[in-house]
Amino acid sequence: MTTKFNFLVFWLVFAGSLQAAGEQEEKLGDGMVNPGHHSQPEWFHQSFLDLGEDVADAASDGKRVLLYMYQDGCPYCGKMIQDNFGNRDVSQKTRKHFNVIAINLWGDKEVTGLKGEQTTEKDFARSLGVQFTPTLIYLDETGKVVLRLNGYYPPHQFAATIDYIGNKL
Repeated sequence: MTTKFNFLVFWLVFAGSLQAAGEQEEKLGDGMVNPGHHSQPEWFHQSFLDLGEDVADAASDGKRVLLYMYQDGCPYCGKMIQDNFGNRDVSQKTRKHFNVIAINLWGDKEVTGLKGEQTTEKDFARSLGVQFTPTLIYLDETGKVVLRLNGYYPPHQFAATIDYIGNKL
C-alpha cells in the first residue's frame, strides 16, 4: 500500500509540475520578454525601424543616429544599459547628440534599411556583420557609418565617443 501511495503522490506532483511548466510557457508568449531581457531607457527613440526616415528626422533636429545592437541575456548589454546609459552625464550627452535606436540581434521586427530595403532586425544585423553585443553603430546625417564599437566600453571611453561623434569632429 505504501509503495502505491508513494507512486500516486509522485505522479500527482509530477503531473502538476508538467501542467505548471505548460502554463509557464504560455505566460512567456506574446507580449512577454525573455527573462534575460534588459529594458532600454524610456528616452531611447521610439522608431518604426525605417532607418532612412530615422536618419532624416535626427538630422532635422541637429542630431545623429546611434544604433544599439543588443540581445537578451547579454551581460554586457545589461552593463551598457545600467552603467553607461544609466549614468546621468553620459545619458545627457547621448540624448543631446543622438537618437538611440535599439535593434535586437535576433529580432523579427521589420526594418527598412538605409537604401529602402525591407528586412528583419536579425537579417539587418547580419548584413552589418554584427557578431558581438553590444555593438554601437554611429550614423551621420546621410546614414553613413562614422564609427562602430564592438563590445562594451566603460562610461569614460563611451562618453569620449559620444563627445567626438556628437560634436561632428
